[in-house]
Amino acid sequence: MKVRLFTGMMALLAACGGQTPQDRQAADLTFHQKQQVTIDTPAAGAFLAISKDGMVDVAGAAHGRSITVNGSNVPVDPSGHFQTRVPAVPGVNLITAHLNGLLGGEAQRAFLYGDFVAPDAQLAGGVMVRSNAAAFDDHSGDLDDYSAIAKALLAQVDLMQLVRQLPPYTYNFPAARWT
Repeated sequence: MKVRLFTGMMALLAACGGQTPQDRQAADLTFHQKQQVTIDTPAAGAFLAISKDGMVDVAGAAHGRSITVNGSNVPVDPSGHFQTRVPAVPGVNLITAHLNGLLGGEAQRAFLYGDFVAPDAQLAGGVMVRSNAAAFDDHSGDLDDYSAIAKALLAQVDLMQLVRQLPPYTYNFPAARWT
């Protein structure tokens, strides 16, 4: 086995060594791996009502034995799933799951936590906008999410003209003394 490997390496080196610098081509040696950690619950951008204990259920899948969720160690069952509860505060909350081990991996999930008006509620005055993750960017070319609308609006603006209107900024570096 060692002889075959050595012989194969020598053949590879001999083949590459005979090339002139102009004949050599770059090779893509990028290592692509599947996602190692996913958070399934809560859903991205979910609106979660305040619970009595101030905790939120988190569940997902991981390709490893243990992960940390918001800094706490959580075991992964033999089928590759994990489940835990994390404390939440009113407003935007972020869950970070980090896979422990050689390959590692990380996933994040944001959700809103608090007392919210029901989606079908009528407001006496004001504006209420409730958006899920797909509303921000559904990764299609259609003009049906915030990202696509912002891109279309910015495409109509000459940003360089706006930059040229800014006053000039100068900075004088203090004289350095070389001793």
